[in-house]
Order: sequence, then structure tokens, then C-alpha cells
Amino acid sequence: MTLDETRSKIDEIDRKLILLIKKRMEYSSEVARIKKAEGLPIYHAEREQQILDRVKQIAGEGYSDYIIDIYRNIMAISRVLQNDELTTSQSEQLSANPITTPNEIVSHPLGDG
Repeated sequence: MTLDETRSKIDEIDRKLILLIKKRMEYSSEVARIKKAEGLPIYHAEREQQILDRVKQIAGEGYSDYIIDIYRNIMAISRVLQNDELTTSQSEQLSANPITTPNEIVSHPLGDG
């Protein structure tokens, strides 16, 4: 195989990886919403270790250390995404329901309203 042919194969794999990573990030966003609803923390060390153990088993010998590093980065980025998701969700709620400070409270006389 030539260099260009090999690079073309890598480009095709990259395209597939990007689509799969994008789908994974969409599910990660969904996980953030579920964790928020259930009052769970973003970081779950045991779950991440289970994922890394599975990655190591699937990867087998040879490239497993590299692939584990990639997955550590994917999970770290997923945590950032989940934190952003929760922060954005909270900001949107505050925008939709602004907090009223005592100086902004308007009193209405009885019978008005």
C-alpha cells in the first residue's frame, strides 16, 4: 500500500471515529441530564475504572496503553461537557425565572391584580 492509500484509510477511520465520538458526546449530555434529575455527581470513579478495564480488555496487547490514554481524555472531556450542560441548564433556568431581590419587589395594594 502506498503512503496516500494508507492515509486515505486513516482518513476514513477518522471520519467514522468522529461520528462515533459525536454520538458518544450526545449520550454523555443525556447522562448529565439524568444525573442532575437524580442528584448524582458528575464524576463516578468506579464507572470510569470499569470503562478503562473494558477498553484494556478489548484493545488487547500492543496499543492498549495508548488507547487507554485516549479514553481517559474522552472521559475527561465528557465530564467537562456534563459540567457545561449542568451550568447551561442552570443559567437558562435563572434567565427564565430571574431571582427577585428585595429592592425589586413591587407591593400591590389589596384588590389590585
